[in-house]
Amino acid sequence: MSEKRINTRLNNLLYEYVKRVTGPDGLYETPSEYVRDLIRRDMRAGSPEAPDALDFSGMPEPANLAEHIKEGFRDFAEGRFIVGTGDLQDDLRRMREKRANGWK
Repeated sequence: MSEKRINTRLNNLLYEYVKRVTGPDGLYETPSEYVRDLIRRDMRAGSPEAPDALDFSGMPEPANLAEHIKEGFRDFAEGRFIVGTGDLQDDLRRMREKRANGWK
């Protein structure tokens, strides 16, 4: 997958906030991880700013990250997974089909 970079300036208030939510004591390892998550949330919401938003309908929203990880391990152990192709939209469609067919 091709990667592109963006750079941005933050005022002190925004910079200090990003510092608090990233790093060893934060929710995210890096500022880049945090920004990618914000963009994905915006895309899931189908905001007007993201006209080609990804379709995450039917995807469960985990109560917390630890539960989401445990759920992933249980799904894998029970054969509820697909091999990703790199096309997220297609992978989500295939996953919904597999789920609808009882993972057969």
